[in-house]
Amino acid sequence: MTVVFWCFEYFTSWIEGILCCIFCAVFLTKDMLKENLYPIILMSGIGAVCTVLLNGLHVFLSFHMILIILLYVIMQCILYRKKVWLIFASTMIYSVILVASELSVAYFLASIIDTVNPNLFHEQSVNWIVCAVISKFILFLIVIMVRRIYRHEII
Repeated sequence: MTVVFWCFEYFTSWIEGILCCIFCAVFLTKDMLKENLYPIILMSGIGAVCTVLLNGLHVFLSFHMILIILLYVIMQCILYRKKVWLIFASTMIYSVILVASELSVAYFLASIIDTVNPNLFHEQSVNWIVCAVISKFILFLIVIMVRRIYRHEII
């Protein structure tokens, strides 16, 4: 189960990085997203490796989140080369949406399976995988909705 957990952790971190780049592109660039697709996939893959390594170190949760946000900000700076405050603001908005989707799914699933531990994202189980899939799907829908509303287009 541990190997499956770490592979799935990498995959979900990779998806989070891609969605962060797509979300931030709405506010940072007028270019077509298709032109930056391969750099986004590459940067997200590198960011996912860094995220998994940070998760393996078992650092404090708040320090871990600060490092992940800093990683996302650096990714956006490399990809878009815009004003740092705009990059930071869009990344913070994305981070709030990410945390809100993960916590709401975790609490909802915890109430459905009637567990006393609503923090399902800190255990290696099938419940964690279900939470991760549902939260990433909700995050994907939110990012696409914001992009469609703001740009009047679909990726």
